[in-house]
Amino acid sequence: MLSVFLGLATAFNYALQDLFLMPVAKATSAIAGVLWIRVVALAGIVVIFLAVGSVPSGGDQWRAAGLAAVGGTLEVAAFTAWLVALNRGKLSVVSPLGSLSSAFTVVFVLLIGQPVARAVWIGLPLALVGSALTSLEPDAEGGRPRSAAAGTGYAVAAAAAFGLVTICFGEASALPPVGVSLFAGLATVAVLLPLALLRGTWRVAPPFRLRLGVCGLLDTAALLTFATATSLGPLSVVGIVVAQTGTMAVILGMVLLHERPARTQLLGIALTLVAVTILGAVA
Repeated sequence: MLSVFLGLATAFNYALQDLFLMPVAKATSAIAGVLWIRVVALAGIVVIFLAVGSVPSGGDQWRAAGLAAVGGTLEVAAFTAWLVALNRGKLSVVSPLGSLSSAFTVVFVLLIGQPVARAVWIGLPLALVGSALTSLEPDAEGGRPRSAAAGTGYAVAAAAAFGLVTICFGEASALPPVGVSLFAGLATVAVLLPLALLRGTWRVAPPFRLRLGVCGLLDTAALLTFATATSLGPLSVVGIVVAQTGTMAVILGMVLLHERPARTQLLGIALTLVAVTILGAVA
């Protein structure tokens, strides 16, 4: 059950980051945005690692460090595609598509030969349908719900990459979560920094620096909760729960922005809650 709670905390964190990133994504390079978020996050992880972490020892832990680094590299692709999706689409449409990472995660779990509990086969379709419903919005005339296509391709690509990140983090469980977070963060910055310098896209306008700093601090917490959840497993459950960023986004929109979701979105939230309850029984 703890892994479900940590997964939900990660999903909530990602949704909160999306809320902060919407104006940034439309005015800043995706590479610059991801770079500075992860630089701030890495600084936080380093402080925590120096306090409670230790250098990997033995072949298993160094192998885990390598897998965490691969996961961090995949995050570059995932976050970059995600920011492009946010730039081209609407938060309430694009964000729920990120839940497709749950389906990708289950497929990847099967491919590496891990068992999948029966409850997952019930919870997964409920979660997917719930997330799909939250992506539907009434049109301007109040007619039938529709799904906007802008940015969806990038959102699906990001979902696939996030599914692979879940597998990499789970397979790196020989390291403590703070170690996994550290090596993932180092790999992300190592890939993004030279790319940003070569393209000349590392600068961020002053009005957006505070937002990216807040997102970086949120990302510190997200890395730790996600790494801890994947270490506890099962990965198929964690992948589904963490992917509920879209549902969290709608809830945040209701609470913070006083948005009024459509009935289909409320039904989607209800189905997601049922799915999480079912998955909590096997986690």
